[in-house]
Amino acid sequence: MKDQQILLTETEGNTLRQLLPALAGAHEDWKIVLVADTDAALELLSQRTLATVIASFGPDHGNCERFLQAVQQRAPAAIRYALLSQQQQAHSADFPESAHQCFPAHCTATELGAAIQHGLGVWQQTRENPALATLLSNLNRIPTPPALYFEIR
Repeated sequence: MKDQQILLTETEGNTLRQLLPALAGAHEDWKIVLVADTDAALELLSQRTLATVIASFGPDHGNCERFLQAVQQRAPAAIRYALLSQQQQAHSADFPESAHQCFPAHCTATELGAAIQHGLGVWQQTRENPALATLLSNLNRIPTPPALYFEIR
């Protein structure tokens, strides 16, 4: 697969910054960019074809949702993930509606890497199938395993 560009946007905390070396080291064919500013991230979306966008905004649910909505409008085929703080995990109403999947902020690089790999496969299929791309661009939620699943793993 080519064009495996991944955007990590983290406005609060350092979870993605800590996971970045493990993700990049395990997947040398991925081009990962970490951005802390949402305006810069959205500008990057207008300049590049990004396959996956991962947002980590800490407990700031509103800005995370607005950011992912903007991503959905600018890059409808991009797979959108959100990392959730413990506070957000406790309240399912706080899950960003525009994220395809949500993960706990304490997930491992292996878990997030597996999700990204799967998302890249879906993204590649959308590039080959315009009907699938249309469906995915309108899809707001792919079921996420419960937090208990991640705790057990």
